[in-house]
Order: sequence, then C-alpha cells, then structure tokens
Amino acid sequence: MSATPILPSFKPNCLADVDEIQADWGNSLDKLTVELQQTNKPYSLAANIINAYKRDGFITSKEGVRSYEAFFFINSVTDIVAILKHCHLSNDEVRIICADTPENREKLMGYTISNSRSPNKMFNFITAKSFEGADYFSETGLCFVVSTQSNPHTLASIDTDIP
Repeated sequence: MSATPILPSFKPNCLADVDEIQADWGNSLDKLTVELQQTNKPYSLAANIINAYKRDGFITSKEGVRSYEAFFFINSVTDIVAILKHCHLSNDEVRIICADTPENREKLMGYTISNSRSPNKMFNFITAKSFEGADYFSETGLCFVVSTQSNPHTLASIDTDIP
C-alpha cells in the first residue's frame, strides 16, 4: 500500500495488472496532537524523556494514553551517541536507523544499526535516512522531533521533512 497517489502515466509497468484499491479512512483517524517545546538544551530534554520511560516503563501523554515506545527523529549520529551514553542505554533497549556506513559503525561502536523494518524497541532513534519513505507502526508510540540550531543538519521542518 502506498500513501502516495501515482498517476496512471507514471505507474510502473510491473504494476500494470495489479488492482488498485482506494482506502476510505472515514472518521476513523485519531486526532494528531503536536506540541512545540523550545529549549536551549534539546538533548537534555530528550534525556529527561528517556529517563521518565526508564523510571516507570512508560510515559503518559496529555491525552492520558500510556506510551511504551519513543521514536526520536534526530539527524545526527554523533548526537544520538551522546544521548545513548548520557542515558546509559544498552543495545537491547534501542533501535538506531541511520546510514550503514563505516563512519557510523565506528561512532556507534557497541550498538547495532537497524532499518525501518526491524522490530520496535522502547527507544527508536531515526536519522534523515528514514524521515521520508518509511512508515513506523506502534500502538503506543510517541514521536519526538529533536533539532538544534547549532547543528544545521539537525534542523528539520515537521511539515516538509517529517510528514
């Protein structure tokens, strides 16, 4: 299934005989709540969120829903590593989705580079490698987009970079 409509003139030949079905979600979608939190220490705020999950095994959203999985969209492997070390997170607790390069493997020494199809963990860290074109599913997950103006490649616009 694709959330991107494909005009018939652009449909790949290999899909020519595949039936098209349009999903009608009606009123079944839950309301999406976006909360902006400005801080001069975004990675400390992320660490506080992680520590709250670790302390209780979950956090409770403003709507009263318990979240057992956190998805952090941070476009810096170096900054992800700093958070992992600061929060004393183990490889078993985290899923890190980034480009699988020798440079990133060296930075993430002791941690596994995963992909968007890997099972969720309590803490999921996602770089721009999977901001677009990858879907994540969680019954209880909350998303956190973390950026800092002091690191230009971490700046992300939620309306264009993180659909």
